[in-house]
Amino acid sequence: MTSKTPLNTLVAHNRCSHLGCQKSAWYRGKCRHHCGRTCSHRGCHAPINLRGLCSVHGGKNCCSHSGCSKQAVSKGLCRAHGGGSHCSHPACHNFAAKGGLCPAHGGVKRCSHPGCSKPTKSKGLCCAHGGFTRCSHSGCSKYAKRKGLCIRHGCGATRCSYSGCFKWVVSKGVCVEHGGGSRCSQPGCHNFAVRGGLCPAHGGVKRCSRPGCSKPTKSKGLCCAHGGFTRCSHPGCSKYAILKGLCRPHGGGIRCSQQGCSSWAVSKGLCVAHRGAINCSIAGCFKRAKRMGLCCAHGGVKRCSHPGCSTPVRSKGLCCAHGGASRCSHSSCLNRVVSKGLCCAHGGGSRCSHPRCRKFVVANHLCATHGGVSLGAAV
Repeated sequence: MTSKTPLNTLVAHNRCSHLGCQKSAWYRGKCRHHCGRTCSHRGCHAPINLRGLCSVHGGKNCCSHSGCSKQAVSKGLCRAHGGGSHCSHPACHNFAAKGGLCPAHGGVKRCSHPGCSKPTKSKGLCCAHGGFTRCSHSGCSKYAKRKGLCIRHGCGATRCSYSGCFKWVVSKGVCVEHGGGSRCSQPGCHNFAVRGGLCPAHGGVKRCSRPGCSKPTKSKGLCCAHGGFTRCSHPGCSKYAILKGLCRPHGGGIRCSQQGCSSWAVSKGLCVAHRGAINCSIAGCFKRAKRMGLCCAHGGVKRCSHPGCSTPVRSKGLCCAHGGASRCSHSSCLNRVVSKGLCCAHGGGSRCSHPRCRKFVVANHLCATHGGVSLGAAV
């Protein structure tokens, strides 16, 4: 009888025999994604992770912290509760990714394309320079997730189990909207945790490293206003790069595949007008679905929980008028917060960097009068 390789054996020095795959071999010379073994849970076709199950259906070692269902990283704990190692760079508290360093301090492989410093995706290249695989489904230009297919065309992802919901599962068989994912650990906060068990408002997001700036980082430890983005590589163009290092006018986008249509493709190689997005499920309505397969007009948006109020929710289940927005921390001021806990009148927001100008910044540290161009206008 032919001996089989144990399922729990991971041979680090052998690579998957699947063409183009650099992952470690796991079963019969192939990695977990290419070995053909799928989750034993009824109706699930995701690759198995542990005990014959995928991560969603119990095929993982959970964190030992009380009430936590996240995957344990080390010491029987998830990262939010002490598992994992931190970056060895002085004064850095980010998690180490490679070589004892976080991505910001060198703990990630960079694209091998000349002049490119983006992290690699595969084949030693970033997404913009070919480090990805397109979905093999006819006419689809999305990135392949597993088995050469995108999520929509059967890579193994599942839809939310909540009746009438078509969103993708995050955890516990449901999407974020219906209980999937984890909440912020800050007392009284019901926002979703993004990083370190916290939501963006309570520190669960990296902030720009530029002194005095509290905006979220985009890349390289900087926000968009301070250089945390990539400019179009076309000579003389200062617009944001969308795809392949280029902006849309210079080839960094995909046009709608419908004959005679020059609009930009949103998904499935089609623009919004040609059903390149999920439309409202109400018969005769062609508006874009926002939530629960419905557009805003047909209930695809959360309404304020205040009795008798039907205004869309801003935060905390309430609209702006009923407390769903933060107020300025300045004494007796009821204006909404813009930044730093203050409204525009009391110091919130960024000012134009032009000498003696006190107007608000639009983009690139400048107001509209002195050359600030917004992202929308640039694209």
